[in-house]
Amino acid sequence: MKPLIGVTVSSDPGDEEGLVPGTAMYYLRQEYALAVEQAGGLPVLLPVLADDNVPALLERLQGLVVTGGARLPGRMLQQPLLPGLRDINPVRYDSDRAWIRAAVSRGLPVLGICRGMQMINEVCGGSIYRSLAAEYPGALDHQQWPRPGEIPSHVIRIEGDTMLARLTGWPPGEELPVNSFHRQAVRDLAPGFRVSARAPDGVIEAIEAREGWILGLQFHPERMPEREPMRAIFRGLVEAARLQ
Repeated sequence: MKPLIGVTVSSDPGDEEGLVPGTAMYYLRQEYALAVEQAGGLPVLLPVLADDNVPALLERLQGLVVTGGARLPGRMLQQPLLPGLRDINPVRYDSDRAWIRAAVSRGLPVLGICRGMQMINEVCGGSIYRSLAAEYPGALDHQQWPRPGEIPSHVIRIEGDTMLARLTGWPPGEELPVNSFHRQAVRDLAPGFRVSARAPDGVIEAIEAREGWILGLQFHPERMPEREPMRAIFRGLVEAARLQ
């Protein structure tokens, strides 16, 4: 039987800078669900729920994908320092935090992508750079928008003896091309985690739990579906979910 993989969604309040002003809505790039389906899982889109309802739904799932964020409103991009993850979208922050905590408590495999990686790190006790441009001297430009996601923006080097190295089959130390759509990044690593990969400027590009199947990626593998190492990451998630 195909495992059910929960996939978090973005939450739009319907304000004047929203997708449809006056209409609150949930939304998600289709690539996330397609990547799960093509890897052999069944994606289940997860709405924002009250904290006490999250465990009841999560009991029916075998894995979790914490997705990336939406484009930031112009008023935020004009600030010297970007807001923290909670301040950017408090409703979504509380929802993602509840899903992550419940999944970790149950020992489910968890894959966090871009903002999802930052959320996993913060929920588990780490911190983030609120603005790479302002707080990380010498940082590359990690925001390639509007260039499409299937085009690599920079390379990463994967650490040896890591789950990420095993999943992708990529030789440790060799350059793997990835895309890049973020302005924030992991700063202090959460206890119980290790760095799996870095960009040439030293920015952390992947983290993983030392115990259990929890993987965070700063890049977007779902937007590079023609590349085998990216597909292999989702297959690894689904295979781990089958064991639940």
